[in-house]
Parts: sequence; C-alpha cells; structure tokens
Amino acid sequence: MAVLSTLLHVLLIIGKVLLVIILAVLALLLLLILAPYCYKAQIKADKEHFRAEGGVSWLLFVARVRFRLLDEQKDFEVYLLGIPVLRLLRLIKNRKNRSATKQTESAQDSPAVIQKTGTAQGTADKTQAQAASGQETDGSGPERTQPSQAESAGGAEVTQLSQAKSADGAETIQPARTESSDLTEVTEPAQERTDVQDHLSEKQQDPESAQKQSGAEQKADVKRQRDAAREQKKASREQKKAARAQKLEARKNAHRQKKAGGGSGKERASGKIRAILEKVRWGFRLIRTEMFREAFTAVKTGGIRVLKHVLPRRISGFIRFGLSDPARTGQICGILAMLYPKMPEKLEVIPDFREACFEADTVFKGRVFLIYFIIQGLKIILNKNVRLLIKVVRQKVPLEKVIAAENRRSGGNKNGK
Repeated sequence: MAVLSTLLHVLLIIGKVLLVIILAVLALLLLLILAPYCYKAQIKADKEHFRAEGGVSWLLFVARVRFRLLDEQKDFEVYLLGIPVLRLLRLIKNRKNRSATKQTESAQDSPAVIQKTGTAQGTADKTQAQAASGQETDGSGPERTQPSQAESAGGAEVTQLSQAKSADGAETIQPARTESSDLTEVTEPAQERTDVQDHLSEKQQDPESAQKQSGAEQKADVKRQRDAAREQKKASREQKKAARAQKLEARKNAHRQKKAGGGSGKERASGKIRAILEKVRWGFRLIRTEMFREAFTAVKTGGIRVLKHVLPRRISGFIRFGLSDPARTGQICGILAMLYPKMPEKLEVIPDFREACFEADTVFKGRVFLIYFIIQGLKIILNKNVRLLIKVVRQKVPLEKVIAAENRRSGGNKNGK
C-alpha cells in the first residue's frame, strides 16, 4: 500500500507539472494572438544623407526588433527582455574563435615542442661534429696511412708465407689485423651510445608533453570528423544534383517522344494554339460566373480591411519636394489635393517650384493584432464561393456544372417573379 501511495503521489506531481506546462504554452499562444504588435518608423532625408530607423515591439517591449539604415550602413538587432540576442551570439562566436587561436598558439609555443626542436638541432649538430672529426682524422692520416700501408704490405707477405708453408704441409699462420679495422670497431660503439642517449632523453621528455599531445590529437580528431561530415554533405548534394539531372533528362526524353509521335511541326503548333485558346475561353467563362464575382468581392473586402488595419494610425512631420520642371510639381500637387481629405492632419506637404529637392522628417506609428488576420483569413476560406472557386481551379468540379446550377437558379427566380 505504501508503494502504491508513493506511485500515485509521483504520478499526481507529474500530472500537475504537465498541466502547468500546457497552460503556460496556451497562455503564451493567447498572448501571441491577442497582444498587439506596435511598430514605429522614422525617416529623415536631405540632399546629403538618408536615414531610416524603426522597430516592432510586443507585450510592452518584452520582445523587440530594431533596424537602422544610414546611407549605406545597415544595422539589425533583436532584443529579448532588453538583452541584445544577436550581439550576444556574435560575442560568443568571437570568444570561441579567440580561444581556438590561443590554444593553437600555445600548442606551437609549448616547451615540449621547443625541447623537441632543440634535441633535433642537437642531434644534427652532433652528426655534423662527428662528420667533421671523421674528416679531420682522414685528413691528418697521410703520415699514419703510410705505416698502415706498410703493415698491410707486411701482412700480405706473412699471408704469402703462411700459404707457402701450408702448401708444404707446415703450420698455417693467420693474417694480422690492421689498425683501420680496430678504429672502425671503436667508433661504431661510440655512435651507438650517442643514439641510445638521444633516445633516452626523448623518452624522458615525452611524459611532460603527453597531455598537450593528447589535446592536439583530440583537436585533430574533431577536425577529421568535421571534414568527414563536410564530405558527406558534398556527396549528398552531388547525389541530389545527379538525381535532378536524371529527372530532367527523363522529362526531356518524354517530351521528345511526344514530339516524335505528334505528327508534323504544323500540327503540333496548331494543337498548342488550340489548347491556349481553350484555356483562355475557359478563363473568360469562369470570370463571367456569379460564383467568381462573389468570391472576388469576399477576397477584396477582406484584403481592404487587413490593409486598413496595417496602415499607420499616426503620421507626423513634413515632406518638402520639388522637381526641375515646375509644371510637373504642380501636377503632383493636384493629385495630392484629391487625397487631401484622407491625409493626416499633422503631416505637412511643402512643394518647391524653384529647384529640384527632397527633404523629409516623418514619424509613423501603428499597431497590428494577429487575431485580426486570423479572423479575416477564416472568413475568406470559409466562404462557400471561395471554396467552390478553388475546387473549379483545381478541376475537381467541372465548370459546366457550376454554370448549369447558376442557370437553374436564375430560371427559378424569373419564374417566381
């Protein structure tokens, strides 16, 4: 019983947490739909500079988007609870790049690498010194080589004597060793000792740089993985391109086969012209129907309402303009005079008939509700004439059937009258 009670308690807590999460998501969705999106824009222009800045805020500046344009310089930023998100992302990226560069520099300047380079240089110096000493011994040997040659000659005589005695059945005498063979036997162990010492010194240095080498190996592994992922992406892109090329070739082949089996060129051209004319006639018949007119009026009224809702509610400032030809400036003033009743009161329009110029300092303010777009969209989609028009355009319902139904209605109305 105790176990069941604990399980029920845990399940109750999980259910409460899930319910709170669902309610929070629903509340956020309601806020997104019902809360207004306020926007503001300011434009300043003169002969030398052009500046435009503005932004969109939501829920008392909880989320805000700001843009700025100064001549050719552009700036865009997103704020969340007053925190610049894009700037933070850029700072994080720059820090990562700096840390990576520092690590590479430290790996290059590490003492283990320096010691290895030093040991390599030391071994090279040792080999050069040994080579130089060997050359000195060889160069200082004219005096020494003469007795060695004499000794070698004496050894040759001894060997000849030993061979003569052995031929007569006497005792054999082995040839004596020369001094050159003794020198080589002495120098070879010395070189082996220096190689062993260098190897031991390298082994002693390896444990100190093991950690740094492991870090470098990890970085190399990461780079290899990235390169492999890039290669896989390239391969997938190439496969997609090949598939697209195959599809295009198949379509071209099908089109060529149709052309080959479609008769002469004049017949094909006449068939295309007939098909185009039939589509044009079908479009004119569709436009003449009452269904199309009602669907068009529904879409037009919804679009006009949305446009009025989006337009700024407050416009203030001034606009000063002028053209090189004063007559054209007067024509523009005549057009603006027709729109004068609809123009905002705080906006001043100043024509200049003397010179070509354009100066402005205006501020636009407005607000938008997302739920208004949803309501107008649902009204348009749920309209029966709009849905029927979509079916006719998709050729799910034949146009002749719609025309016949309209004719029946019109005939019934006439008979009723």
